[in-house]
Amino acid sequence: LKLESVSLPIFAILNKEYNHLGRKLRYLETINCALLFSHHGDALEFGNRIGAEGYFVPFGYPEKLINRAGACRPTDLFFSGLLKNKVGEDTRLSVMRSLFHCLGDLPVAKRKEFRDLQIFWNGIPRQTTSLSSFRYRLSRLGFPQYAYHHLSRANYFSKLGEAKLVLASISPGGLIGPRVFEAMASGAVVFCEESDLYDKVLPNNLLITFQSDMSDFETKLKSALADKERLVELSERGRTLALNKFSWSSRAEEVAKRIVDWLRREI
Repeated sequence: LKLESVSLPIFAILNKEYNHLGRKLRYLETINCALLFSHHGDALEFGNRIGAEGYFVPFGYPEKLINRAGACRPTDLFFSGLLKNKVGEDTRLSVMRSLFHCLGDLPVAKRKEFRDLQIFWNGIPRQTTSLSSFRYRLSRLGFPQYAYHHLSRANYFSKLGEAKLVLASISPGGLIGPRVFEAMASGAVVFCEESDLYDKVLPNNLLITFQSDMSDFETKLKSALADKERLVELSERGRTLALNKFSWSSRAEEVAKRIVDWLRREI
């Protein structure tokens, strides 16, 4: 594209900040990027490294797919997605093994401590080798209940709308993933490991958290489900905040405003 020879100001949005970040930043520096937007909390630092203004823009959710929140939420805990991200985050695996008896990456039955809970679990196995992939496919024939099945976008958001708690974890490279905002907008309460990263995006006491070593996982899960009034209060607060501030439309408006402000100041 030879953008280094373009006389117009250049604005950039990073995608998948955890892949080849250094190469992306070096390229943006060569084309004299003026504004840099990132889903990563270190967006300001990224901008400083290349002589640009960096702005943190968290992920969001698609408004059209959000289901109207209802009082009937039969699912106690919901999870759907990759069991392990590329950077070695093990929270989802640890949670799965705490909740279920497993054959490799396949849950086969709930542990006795959680038999009374309604759990929707749809984890994509790691499949690190062709042999492990074959074993997973073979095992799921005998234990299909918690085997991974592709969910359409509409079905995914429908399931979110039926959940009391949604398991979330920090995405690769230290990003707060879209599921946090999708869950809140759907009226579910986010259940996640403790992390200071959430403080950059969300007010205090909006999430239900457990320690990363899983030492209080069972206690936090059961106490959260037992306190119905608190669940309703967190659900309503989170949904109101998400609907007002966290949609992709809101994020796009924020980016557009930053660009307009820059243009008015610099041109």
